[in-house]
Formats: sequence, C-alpha cells, structure tokens
Amino acid sequence: SLMLEVELAVVYAEEQDAEAAIKHGERVLPILTTLIASAESEKPELEKHRRSMMANANYALGTAYLFKGFNDRDRVTITRALGYLETAVQLNNQDERRHFRLAFGYQITRQVDKALRAYAQAVALEGSNSEMARQYLEQAYEKKHGNLDGLEDFIEIQKNQLKAPIVQ
Repeated sequence: SLMLEVELAVVYAEEQDAEAAIKHGERVLPILTTLIASAESEKPELEKHRRSMMANANYALGTAYLFKGFNDRDRVTITRALGYLETAVQLNNQDERRHFRLAFGYQITRQVDKALRAYAQAVALEGSNSEMARQYLEQAYEKKHGNLDGLEDFIEIQKNQLKAPIVQ
C-alpha cells in the first residue's frame, strides 16, 4: 500500500539506508502527486491524509539524499535533498525532524541564516531531535554572533513563524 511504502521510506532514511529509502520514496511520490492533484474536490480529511503522506515521502527522500550527498561529498545531491526537505516542511511545518534535517542541509551548504532559522524551529517544536538541534543552533549562533545574546528571543520568533499560515 502507499502508506506502507511511505513509512518504509522514512524508516530506511532515518536508518541511513539511502538506497532503500530512495527506492521506496521515488516509487510512491509520483503516485501521491497525482492523487493529490485529483483530490481537490474530495473530503478535506482525505486530502489532509494524502498531504501528510506526501510530506513524509518528501522527508524520506530529502533525508536519504542528504545522507548520500554528505557521505559522497556531492553538492548536487545535497541540493536535491534540500528541495525535498523544503517541500516536506511546506506540507507540514509541525514536525521537528523535518526542520532539523533541513537545518543540517543548510548548514553543510553554508546557508547560515536559513540553518539558524530551521534549527530554532526544530528547537521550538520540542521533539526528539530538539536537544541536538539546540546544540547545533547554539554553536552556529555563537559562531555568527560571537555570543548567545538574543538566542531565546530568536527561538521565540521562529516559534511564532511556525504558527503563521503556510502560503501554498
């Protein structure tokens, strides 16, 4: 089933089995894209479920390509990963894992301001990666600003950004 394929892609991605995650994610993403495009007149809860699966598939592919690109030192693959992760965050900005992976991708591509925002949003969402996100955030913030002054305010601003409606 589609849901199982998406979940397998996520599990493989988080276990850093990039090839398996990519195989499952790329198999399911075109189907989900077609279903979402044809589902606009359907029940809102069905569309919400499909969008959630689409966000998870993009997260899995983004995470897999991020690990693959990082391990292979391949900037093109990392850029591809960022596209998937940005889409995953746009589809569901309430999952700290997505912000954390996106922040890491921004950090390794030296997009410092974007990395800081994404790490702060991961911290604000208080999930399983929030402690590690805070460590990376503090390191990057201090490197940029020379100290941690204003960090808590910055996190609060990013938390409020998460509450703002997402423009599609």
